[in-house]
Amino acid sequence: MDVAQWMDPDRRPKRIVFFGIDGGRGDYLERFEAPVMRGLAERGVGFRNAIASNGLAETAAGFASMATGLRTSGHGVLTSREWYDRDTGRLIYVYDEETGEMHMDAPTVIQRIKETKPDLRVASISTKDRLAILLPGGSADLVAYSYREHVFHRHAKGSYTGRGVGEEAYKFTERTGRELPSYLQEMSAPRRVNWSGPGFDHPGEDIADTALIDLFIADGALAILERERPDILFVGLVAVNIVGHKWGPESAEIAECFGETDRQIGRVVDYLKSRGELDETLFIVTADHGMSVKPNVIDITKELLERAGDKLVENIAYTFAGSAGGLYLKDPRPEAIEETLAAVRGVPHVLGAWWKDDPEAPWFVKRIAHPNTFDILIVPERDWVIVDPGVEEVNVMAHHGPPFPPDLSIVQIFSGAGIRPAGLVGDLLDMEGRALMTQEEIEGLPEQTDVAHLLLKMYGVEE
Repeated sequence: MDVAQWMDPDRRPKRIVFFGIDGGRGDYLERFEAPVMRGLAERGVGFRNAIASNGLAETAAGFASMATGLRTSGHGVLTSREWYDRDTGRLIYVYDEETGEMHMDAPTVIQRIKETKPDLRVASISTKDRLAILLPGGSADLVAYSYREHVFHRHAKGSYTGRGVGEEAYKFTERTGRELPSYLQEMSAPRRVNWSGPGFDHPGEDIADTALIDLFIADGALAILERERPDILFVGLVAVNIVGHKWGPESAEIAECFGETDRQIGRVVDYLKSRGELDETLFIVTADHGMSVKPNVIDITKELLERAGDKLVENIAYTFAGSAGGLYLKDPRPEAIEETLAAVRGVPHVLGAWWKDDPEAPWFVKRIAHPNTFDILIVPERDWVIVDPGVEEVNVMAHHGPPFPPDLSIVQIFSGAGIRPAGLVGDLLDMEGRALMTQEEIEGLPEQTDVAHLLLKMYGVEE
């Protein structure tokens, strides 16, 4: 999509506030009570048919695409979990909290913008590390986060880990070697809360598993706006994702949660309005992926062992589990690839499998083709997920990943200074769709990379 068609060159923004809604499926905007976001869409442009940019719709990959304007094939961020490094045999997560290293192959657009505008003040806040850190890249003046969230592997690793996680409370922390301002150090959120709403009551929940975690993030965002006066502020709101995972995209909990997230966005909008700065601010609201219910599991290693025997399984260096799975092979020669593909395609409930470098592979395979990517992509039917060897059941009811419409669908809004008012545009994707989206269906749709292109154009930086 050419973002220039939505821009108003006569109303350049003085600041940009970006809201990243983790798990913000596109249809939520119209299904649930969200007057603030709908108002932003009506005064700007809201893309009803926006999609995640990558073949795997995951948080880290999606925010990396927003940050760089590239897909996994270009920036190298495959997943929110770990990918397997062939050279070392190690599993790599996108951000190393001990060293401060971010494993991404391309600079963010913010890094490029700051090269030409070094005085630009950039801040980012979320409780999730990958949201807060990926969006601005290493050039941010301030980054505040709390933890690394584990969803697919929470049975093995715990739900939340990192420096900001305490027994009684969550706190904000900064990147390695950076000091967090005292006003953010003093903020905290209690670990256990009672969360209730129409049709549900959840006493003693971890606050990070509820809508209330977004209040903590919004409190921090407002404090940053007041104290730092950043030119660009990234706010990563996380509740919609984990509530969608735990209770599903049709639940009373997700309806309440999306409304709560909308209220927190409203707090920021109201603050800027109170300062007379609303009309000079560009708001970007978008998401990393959608969500769909996936209650069934495939232990691909077990299935291959039963169908093909030890030889084929012994060639697997690492099994990548998820809504879309993958296999890293010790011997990735063509004959080994073909033998493994044939076996995988014979497993019940596997919809398709592809070699990542197959020139005839579908669009979504080409978008994730990278040295970090597994040799073979496995896409199960929509209601199924690939699990680690020996795992017999899912630990949450809903997931995201493959290019099914509800997994790819995202909220995306551009509103305020610099944007021509157009309202809601496009047609919603079919949330009941059970077929993978085709190249023809996704051609020209708004997507995450458009955010990066918009930022570059707003600051007059060449693509």
